[in-house]
Amino acid sequence: MTMSNQHQSNQLESQQLGSAPSRRHFIKLSVLSSSVLLASGLIASAAPSPDTSTTDFYSLATFLVAKPQLSAPYAAAVFSALKKNIPDFAPQLQAVLDTVKRIQAPDVTRLFAGFTEADQAVRKTCLLIIETFYTGNVGRGATAKAVAYEMALMFDTTKDVTVIPTYIRGRPEYWTATPLLTGV
Repeated sequence: MTMSNQHQSNQLESQQLGSAPSRRHFIKLSVLSSSVLLASGLIASAAPSPDTSTTDFYSLATFLVAKPQLSAPYAAAVFSALKKNIPDFAPQLQAVLDTVKRIQAPDVTRLFAGFTEADQAVRKTCLLIIETFYTGNVGRGATAKAVAYEMALMFDTTKDVTVIPTYIRGRPEYWTATPLLTGV
């Protein structure tokens, strides 16, 4: 059945059943509309492309914290928290990206050395991003919002000898066992 024949058939069904279209007619139109949309490419079946802002933030973060192997999910969580908790973070981030491009420092130490008096707001935003990665929190004090705990970079320098603080260091109720007395 060609498209025009099918359309005529649908019109005939509607006329025979009165002015209100039938459920069958509605389903046919829905299926037809969906197939037309799929065929025309208006509904994409591919996964969405990554947000360029997230990619830019990840590159900036690896540069600022000097960790090229920075966890991408952690960086995405930090980025999301900063956007959510700091109302004007997007323009601040753009200012940082523009300044980093302008200064073209090979590392974060030289970037900070290259800041001028006019770059103090950018410097503050850079410090905020670094602080968030190291503490795992956005903000300070009672208004701080936790982003991550175990992934906070402050634990990296001593992680080979320090146990990351947690509620359970051993097994559940490990504190109830009688300690072993040695050398007494």
